[in-house]
Amino acid sequence: MKSCFAIPDWAILILISALPLVELRGGVPVGLWMGLAVPQVMLLCIVGNMIPIPLILAALRIDQIKQLLSPLLKRAAQKTEPIGAHDRWVGVAAFVGVPLPGTGAWTGAMVRTLACGCT
Repeated sequence: MKSCFAIPDWAILILISALPLVELRGGVPVGLWMGLAVPQVMLLCIVGNMIPIPLILAALRIDQIKQLLSPLLKRAAQKTEPIGAHDRWVGVAAFVGVPLPGTGAWTGAMVRTLACGCT
């Protein structure tokens, strides 16, 4: 299926999957609606969802960005506070896997930065 924006379907799918809140939850249904094969949709959505992670982790090393995002970082920390420190990586993986808005790769990258004290 041709998109009306002259952007290839695969690129649209990657962009949708890279957006915060939408991520894979929006990319997979759109890819299937476009008529793409399930393995292709899954691969493109996973790649698109992973693209922002290194950028987020790098950005969170900058003090000005941490100050700007402090409300989001505090909220992410509150969401994962019940997870014990010794099981933090398992808890964060489970938290990111829950298909709800605000529990995807963007929040997971922020929580990872908070959990390991990486600054």
